[in-house]
Amino acid sequence: MENKTINLGKLGTLELDYPGLAPCLEFVTIWATANNNPAILARVSAGAIGLCIDHHAKLPKYRPAIHKPGEYGHICLERLLEYGVPSSKIYEAGTICLLAMSERLPQEEELEETMDFLEQSQENTKG
Repeated sequence: MENKTINLGKLGTLELDYPGLAPCLEFVTIWATANNNPAILARVSAGAIGLCIDHHAKLPKYRPAIHKPGEYGHICLERLLEYGVPSSKIYEAGTICLLAMSERLPQEEELEETMDFLEQSQENTKG
């Protein structure tokens, strides 16, 4: 995956670095099921930005044992708005982050290949 950047106004143009697969799945799933709910989309967009620019230490760190994705997104949204980042920029940058995060997730065909391999492996060890 190529390095991508987002422009966050006063915070500058920042290079993205992607989180682990579990946070990617959590945030992409919420995004996919938000049903155009503006509040949820704002939180998930802001949270995705926080995850993807964590290495710049501009927003709070995501701690899954402490934060639920929506809570973390709300914290990031509040901070981004305090920095003067307009909501349109949050949605735009968040979409870039979420699309890149979705590209990291295993695709169905990859999962099917893995399951086939595991089934064959189990059959070979039984026989």
